[in-house]
Amino acid sequence: MASLRHLSRELVLQSLFFLEFRNTEGLPKEEAFSYVLDEFGKELTEVEFALHIYHGVLDKQSELDEMIQKYAPEWPLNKIAVIDKVILEIGTFELTDPTTDVPPIVAINEAVELAKTYGDLNSSKFINAVLSKLAHDIIGEDKLQKAK
Repeated sequence: MASLRHLSRELVLQSLFFLEFRNTEGLPKEEAFSYVLDEFGKELTEVEFALHIYHGVLDKQSELDEMIQKYAPEWPLNKIAVIDKVILEIGTFELTDPTTDVPPIVAINEAVELAKTYGDLNSSKFINAVLSKLAHDIIGEDKLQKAK
């Protein structure tokens, strides 16, 4: 299950990155995800988790970006690499989504793993720092420690 969820996050990342960076043709949001799923997600048997994150990030993108800006004030959103911003949006959504069954530490670790794969040398440290600050603030140190 963990590897399927990781693949789900990768597909969401690729779809959101496409919309942010490459969607010059104005492809509808649903078609962007379908395209990425068809091209790279053939082994994904359950797409509900990926769709939940994908739609959640799109629906709450401005709120997520505000939170990212709050926890990374020295980095204006337009100065954050697009791939890092998308990873932060996914991680922030997972940390703040009240319907999730993903423990906070898992959401942070998954975002860090995405950053190691898709970001640059410093992406994982940056994403870990931002999401850890957010998690400590909104979840609380005691709950975060219990999740470890």
